Amino acid sequence: MKLISFSVSNYRSITRAHKIKLHDLTILVGKNNEGKSNIIKAISLSMNIIKKYSYFPHRRPMGYYKYLDNGFDYVWQRDFPVSSQNKKKGSKNTVFELEFLLTEQELDQFNKFTKSRLSTSDFIIIIEIGEDNFPKLKVSKKGTSKLNSKVLLINEFVAKNIVFNYIPAIRTESQAIDLIRDNLAQELKVVENNPEYINAINTINRLQREPLNGIAKKVQETLTTFIPSIQNVKIDIEENIRKSSLRRAVEVSIDDGVLTNIDYKGDGIKSLATLAMLTDRYNVEQSSIIAIDEPEAHLHPGSIRQLNNILQGLVKDNQVIIATHNQLFINKKDIKSNIIVSSGKASPAKSIKEIRDVLGVKLADNLISCNYKIFVEGVTDKKIVEALLYKIPKVKNALVNNEISIEALGGASKLLSKLYESNNTIFDYYVLLDDDESGHDAYEKAKAQSLIDPSKITFTKCIGKSISEFEDLLNPEIYIDKINSKYGMHLKQSDFNSMKKWSEQLRICFLTEGKPWDDDLEAEIKELVANTVCDYLKNNDDIFIQNRMGPINSFLSNIELLIGEKN
Repeated sequence: MKLISFSVSNYRSITRAHKIKLHDLTILVGKNNEGKSNIIKAISLSMNIIKKYSYFPHRRPMGYYKYLDNGFDYVWQRDFPVSSQNKKKGSKNTVFELEFLLTEQELDQFNKFTKSRLSTSDFIIIIEIGEDNFPKLKVSKKGTSKLNSKVLLINEFVAKNIVFNYIPAIRTESQAIDLIRDNLAQELKVVENNPEYINAINTINRLQREPLNGIAKKVQETLTTFIPSIQNVKIDIEENIRKSSLRRAVEVSIDDGVLTNIDYKGDGIKSLATLAMLTDRYNVEQSSIIAIDEPEAHLHPGSIRQLNNILQGLVKDNQVIIATHNQLFINKKDIKSNIIVSSGKASPAKSIKEIRDVLGVKLADNLISCNYKIFVEGVTDKKIVEALLYKIPKVKNALVNNEISIEALGGASKLLSKLYESNNTIFDYYVLLDDDESGHDAYEKAKAQSLIDPSKITFTKCIGKSISEFEDLLNPEIYIDKINSKYGMHLKQSDFNSMKKWSEQLRICFLTEGKPWDDDLEAEIKELVANTVCDYLKNNDDIFIQNRMGPINSFLSNIELLIGEKN
């Protein structure tokens, strides 16, 4: 089950946020005091109301609960916009709308549980709260008005099938510890259907029964002395309370040089530990939503990157909703999943530039202005790749509009620092590296620090060669005469069919013919090759050896896909 959209009106600073589309990862961004925290609090309040109502017997009419101390954490005088409280016209209710989507299996379970029949797998729960602070629930489903008579059952179904975790921005010590214990308790529920556990609980119950009966008997004897009418005293431990106590009687200790109970660790450790416990959930029968307000709170800049890696891991098994004004958490893969909150309203971002403007990211801050970057190893690689990409209309437009840039690393060893930069700014990237030792070493170092994954890189692999570089892919017929003419060489196309990479084979050919060779000459020849190939590209397309096109085709399709995702 997923929460696929959320609407809120008249809650604190939010006047109207209509149908915010929620993704696997949704980022609420905005300046301070614009309302992003209030949206995430509104989601939390709504889910809390659904959970609280699930405790009530669905046989009772809804009006019955108006008189209970329900603890919904809503106070009209505080939470309804103060500027609208004295208006004579217009609604004076806070309204939340939560749209859920069921899987096919969940739809079947829903129909059996509620004894209803949904024709499609989505429905909306609407929660209205007025001046009496009492939430009123109803179900909205086109063409199915009868569902409202079963609103409490439907509400109970949602509560049973979604686990909701809210981590506020202000995380006091007690809140942090409670969050950790709540998460652990939820995970430990999985053992309660285990026959060994059930037998153990029955054994504990039996062993406790005799002393509890003895205590009850003593109390009865004493009370009967004063009140002869007392016939019986019973002392018991409810099974749910016994199980709950076992779940929560957990201590967590962390050794970061000194093994210490987490109660006495710093706020940063508590925050990271809480989020880490939400990853790779052991009990995956229920769906999960995790809402985090300002995940960067209590963390120094170095830890924020580690936290972002944890959050990316959470998305695998959970829906994650984040409210932040830190650019590191921006979802660059899906721009529309970044929701811009401004002036009490919310809408999906249309571009990276719009997000930058909201967050106040400027060129003067030494942050990159393009939407995405392509990293290649050398300046000659850059020249040829740029000429090649200009042949693709969609990519050409992105280059012309400065939405995409190509950067020469100046060697594969510089990749790590460039990826650190890209993860601290708001642009996406792709990498093209030589298929040699330095290229693979750079990739492994970046992967070890979770800065890159296989979807973001192409190596210039040549079939039949154990090591190769970008020039190995190029057709020698295009440039071989230029080299021979300028340097008095007698190179043949077959000279470049060896197992050695291009620059090494060229060095051997030059030395074999008694020619000088050094790094400056190699760079000069690479420049000549790049210029010749770029001139050839103006009127032709076939610059690569046919049976070595695999890496280039992969590279080009990934660049088109990258740009297509952003437009």
